[in-house]
Amino acid sequence: QVDYTIGKAGIDVVSTIQLDARQQDEGSISIELDPSLRLTSVVSGNQELLIQPDPNKANRYDIALASVAGDAELEIRAVASFALGQAIYLPAIQVRNVVWRQGQMRISMRDGLQLQQLVPEGAIERELNMEQGTVVRMLEMFEPNPEILITADFAPIVLHATQVSRYEASTELLKLATEIHITSGESAVHELRMSLESPWQVTSVNTEPEGLIGQFQVSTVTVAGVKQRVLQLVFD
Repeated sequence: QVDYTIGKAGIDVVSTIQLDARQQDEGSISIELDPSLRLTSVVSGNQELLIQPDPNKANRYDIALASVAGDAELEIRAVASFALGQAIYLPAIQVRNVVWRQGQMRISMRDGLQLQQLVPEGAIERELNMEQGTVVRMLEMFEPNPEILITADFAPIVLHATQVSRYEASTELLKLATEIHITSGESAVHELRMSLESPWQVTSVNTEPEGLIGQFQVSTVTVAGVKQRVLQLVFD
């Protein structure tokens, strides 16, 4: 079974392999990771196994099985970076010298992400479950390394806002203090962008309660060929 957990910080991959006696008699197995993956651990039960990188092949490793009990399970863990809103193929962990019989895949989201596209090749979606308020998709694998194209991003959030502004004029400056009350229902807002007209310069951003904003910045972005100044707020 291969478990994918996708969040805004990246993808966690856990590949669980059931070994038989013949495979253990060989003394080791070889695994190869997609270049985007970083291997973090290989365990059997509570025991962490020895990982030996292949000196002739990047992202290939030999796993010693001498200390593994009969009919044991191996749990291979790896992580990969992830770009929100972009279509990618899920990175695979290939087990090279074992006989593959059957497998399934589990895909889940966290951090408020939503799976916007799922195109499996070499697998088919069989179940859609809810676990602790999160949608989990179960796929049956027809081959050991199916190609799964996905796109994930934050779910669209409908915001409601009211705004009150105060202007203070002097001979040199025009100061604006604007108070915006924003509600998002039950949805969590991680980031907010507002258009900013020239020649306004943002001097401070405060929240009630205090400390909700981790950082803010003003940048210039191009939308439909038109440059716009944007105030970006990132919430803790």
